[in-house]
Formats: sequence, structure tokens, C-alpha cells
Amino acid sequence: MIPSHAPSFQRFSDNLLDQLVDLGSRFIKDIPDNDRFKRTPDDWKEHYPHWHEFGIATHTRKVTEAYRTELPSLLNREGLAESVTAHLSGRIDGHTKRDLFDISIPLHDLGKFARTFRTPGEWTSVDYNGHEALSEELMRNNRAIHELFAPLRLKSEAFEYVARVVGLHYELGKFRDHVKASGAGFTIAYATSSEARAFYRSLAHTYPEYAVEIGLFYLVDTLGKVSGRCEASSDEELARKRPEVETSLRQIGKEQFTAAVLQMPVNVAVGLTYLHTVLHRR
Repeated sequence: MIPSHAPSFQRFSDNLLDQLVDLGSRFIKDIPDNDRFKRTPDDWKEHYPHWHEFGIATHTRKVTEAYRTELPSLLNREGLAESVTAHLSGRIDGHTKRDLFDISIPLHDLGKFARTFRTPGEWTSVDYNGHEALSEELMRNNRAIHELFAPLRLKSEAFEYVARVVGLHYELGKFRDHVKASGAGFTIAYATSSEARAFYRSLAHTYPEYAVEIGLFYLVDTLGKVSGRCEASSDEELARKRPEVETSLRQIGKEQFTAAVLQMPVNVAVGLTYLHTVLHRR
């Protein structure tokens, strides 16, 4: 059983979620490409329309829900719950890492509100590259955010933990993007391969104090992207399920999220294999 939340931290996290649209709107650049975004900052069409069913703020809320509800059962099923529980029960300045992780979630995508644009060829697209680093920077240096955190009276070490978790939440996302760009094939087989495991060990070695959090964040971030679910333990099973997924999404008018739902088992394989590699040396 993952340790329970301190009520004050859960309330604080929920309050941050309630204020996220107003807070994030402060960082939207005043340029013509953002006119619609400024009017509807939580519109899913202003996020990644094919990979995110929800706007930035709603996605963030879904990630929090996944952390509190879906993640424990997933870890328990995989035999990871005991090790993760021990890690998250660790304390920093008197606060459990579980509670500190919880309050990192509302701000993990804050940098996306300050999005930029790129123009490859004749079309313009939203560019969220570096959003995780910008989220960390805003958390460290923005006065409004410091004022929001003031009631918790976090000491420097606890605040540093939260800020670094925010800044590192996308590390396995970078791995995913690199694999896709390389043409190696982002598959369950690759996610569980010896080559991928070597990368996981290297990543954990680079950030030893946050290695577990990197894996946990990748899992809950994945679960917060779309409402559809698809479970598969192999690429062959995933291929068999593809027609069913396509049909069910088409029936509810959400076929644009087919790729995202079908990628979920691969993302989950990455997160779980990473955690097994880091925690159990498997």
C-alpha cells in the first residue's frame, strides 16, 4: 500500500489545480497565434490534438487522479508496490515524498502555457520543446508561484525536491521521442529490450535521487493523456486489439485519439520496465 496523503497537501494540490488556468494564462505570449488559446486556455485543440484528449489544465487534473487512483493498483499488479511505497515513504524536511510528488503534478506542464511556434515548410505548429525545464524555472523564479506555496512553509530541501521532479518529469518522454525519431520502432519489444534497459540504468545513474520519480511520472502522465484504455503485454496482442480499439473510438467520435490509445501499452511497458530495472535490477 502506497502511503496515504497528508490532508493539507492534498487540499493544496487540489487548490493548485483549481487555479491552474488562471495561473497559466499569465504566461501565454501575446501574439496572434495565441489569440484563441488566450480565450480558451484549457481547450484540448490548443494542446496536442492527436495525443492529448484534454487541455493542459484538465490533463493535469487527470494526471493527479491517475497518481492517486490508478497507479497504486498498477504497481501492485506488477509487484512494484512494496518498493515504491518504501521510496515514497521517505521524508524530506519532515514531509513524505508521496505528498511532495503530489504537489509537483499541478505545475509539471505549466511551461506549456508559454508555448512557442515553429514553421517547418509551409505550416506552423505549436512547439512545447523544453516545457519541463520552463516549468521548473517558473516554479523557482516566479513570485506568484512562491506566494501560492507560502502557506506550506516548505524548507529549501523540500521545495528543491518538488522543483526537480517538475523539471525531470519528461525524461522518459525524451527517450520515447528519440526512439521514434531514430526509426528503431517504439514497441513493447523495444521498451523491454536489453538496449532500452541499458538506457534506463544510465538515466537512473544520472539522476539517482529522482530515478523512481521519473518512472512514476511517466506512467501517470501517460494515463492522463486520454480517457481510453488499452492493455497489452506484447506487440502481437496489441495488433490483435487494434481493430477493436479503432471501432470503439470511432463509435464515440474520438477516432483522432486512436494512436494515443494504442501507444498506451508501449508507454506503460516503458514505465514499468524502467521501474523494475531501477528498483529490482531486472
